[in-house]
Amino acid sequence: MNLEFVEIDSSPLAWRWNSPTHGDLSLEELSQIHPLSERAATHLHETLKGYSFEDQIKFDASGKEEAVSHWLEDSLPREEKEIILLWEPTVGILTKRELFIRKWDDFCYPSSDDIDIFPQSNNFLLRYSHFEVFEFSSR
Repeated sequence: MNLEFVEIDSSPLAWRWNSPTHGDLSLEELSQIHPLSERAATHLHETLKGYSFEDQIKFDASGKEEAVSHWLEDSLPREEKEIILLWEPTVGILTKRELFIRKWDDFCYPSSDDIDIFPQSNNFLLRYSHFEVFEFSSR
């Protein structure tokens, strides 16, 4: 599927990245966040149904941000340069793996977010749970 995108200001999550009180990402970093159209997000959400979570690795993300970044760097396959994040069946983005690793806490909010994170190849699925746990599973 060719992914369809909308302008970042059209995303219901834009405030996370362009608000001085939240992410306040640089223009270069913002240019690496591509909000998905509702149709594209819905299609991608449907592809995750039936994903087997065998041999999953869990990681507590409530510790130091740097430790989480190191775990993500080691866990997310380097050959996957871009990843998709889905917050809801109709809300998601495509972004760079490196940006997510460096700024993961601008994407994953404790107590509110449950996010599916995966590449277009569907080679792995990383889930972030609102209780601050990452679960990684590869196919």
